[in-house]
Amino acid sequence: MTGLLEVENLAVELRTGKRYRPVLHDVSFGLGRGEVVALVGESGSGKSMTARAIMGLLPPDGRVSGAIRFNGEDVRTKTKGEMREFRARRAGMIFQDPRAAINPVHRVGDFLTEALVRERGMDQREAMKRAEALAEEVGIDDPRRRLRQYPHQLSGGMLQRVMIASVLLAEPELLLADEPTTALDMTTQAEVVAILDDLRRARGMAMVFITHDLELAAAFSDRIAVMYAGYIVEISTPAQLREQPLHPYTTGLLASRPELRERTRRVPQIPGRPRSAAEAPPGCPFNDRCPYVQPGCQQEVPEIRVIDGSLARCIRTDELRADRDRSVFSPDVRPSVD
Repeated sequence: MTGLLEVENLAVELRTGKRYRPVLHDVSFGLGRGEVVALVGESGSGKSMTARAIMGLLPPDGRVSGAIRFNGEDVRTKTKGEMREFRARRAGMIFQDPRAAINPVHRVGDFLTEALVRERGMDQREAMKRAEALAEEVGIDDPRRRLRQYPHQLSGGMLQRVMIASVLLAEPELLLADEPTTALDMTTQAEVVAILDDLRRARGMAMVFITHDLELAAAFSDRIAVMYAGYIVEISTPAQLREQPLHPYTTGLLASRPELRERTRRVPQIPGRPRSAAEAPPGCPFNDRCPYVQPGCQQEVPEIRVIDGSLARCIRTDELRADRDRSVFSPDVRPSVD
């Protein structure tokens, strides 16, 4: 696994009271320059925690093992000062809620120019000109007026554009977007995603795009990593994932999407509720919700295997592949494999 970013056997435990609870297990994936990898899964699957681990934004008392290499250098061995430099110049992160990330008592222009002035020693006037130019590039109308406003005077979609501009001003090599469209309406979502994709291509950036929406992930990612209970359970291209998913959880996610062109009485669903890494049962973390479960699934966590160029963490993948054309999560259909 080579490239701009390499995450290898990443595991994270966070302290809650006197105990440590696992949040990530054996997370491994790579990302080349200019590539997009989407992390997909239900709430609590570990998507955001993976991004925070890459950026060094975990609590100081968290336990972390494994390797996170950027351009061959292990991020985990960097000092606090080196990590600030890393976040200021080489990697940027867009968070879910822009209102929580922007200081409400500062003008938008001050927020955008702060890092340029403080970290790069740029003149305030020059920094403001760069901020205005990039604000216009990300679709902010009348940028000079907008930069004089406060965050509460801007809509959610406009604030997310401000967040994108703040990250891109540093000209990072790696962009991590943590569900940047969650709180936006469908039209604004499409606009924000298009802006991100256009700017990424123009600047040659790599991106880790975090979402719970498989369709959105498939629209512009090179590969999709499906996460469940702190594990990556499948990695594949969007086309392969759609045509022949290799893990029962991925099959369930695909089956539970509503189809606008089809009339159905009820959308199929995965039984039970999502599990966090701390709640996962012994063995395969998905075994208590899986229609294909057998005794062996409850004994050991499956190793992730390479199958037809994709990766899957399931001991029954080979025998179940022929059954992937059936919606096994529908109440009217039962698995055909004993």
